[in-house]
Amino acid sequence: MTSVRKIVVAPFASEDISNLLDFALTTIGIEQALALDIRIHEAIDRLEQFADRGRAVPELRDHAHVMYRELLVSPYRVVYRVEPTEIWIIAVVDHHRNLKSFLDDRARRDRRGS
Repeated sequence: MTSVRKIVVAPFASEDISNLLDFALTTIGIEQALALDIRIHEAIDRLEQFADRGRAVPELRDHAHVMYRELLVSPYRVVYRVEPTEIWIIAVVDHHRNLKSFLDDRARRDRRGS
């Protein structure tokens, strides 16, 4: 039997989702933006029971960061970290972005407090 873990959406990831949905509203319209929102949240919710279903993040695999996994919710990547009792959603980004440089930029921004 699969253990159930609590989903925690990090503030940056919540901001990612909000920003991508704002962008989707202006580019693809309300119906498709709402459908995208549902797809993203359903994928995140399924992680509660199936945390290991995502693949290791390719850009981070060579850097000893194999604890980070991702789900593809086209055209976005939901990046998460599996902990013993929680699953941390750490980013939701366009699948074309280089995730390593994106996360490095985010870490620098977080250290500056902006």
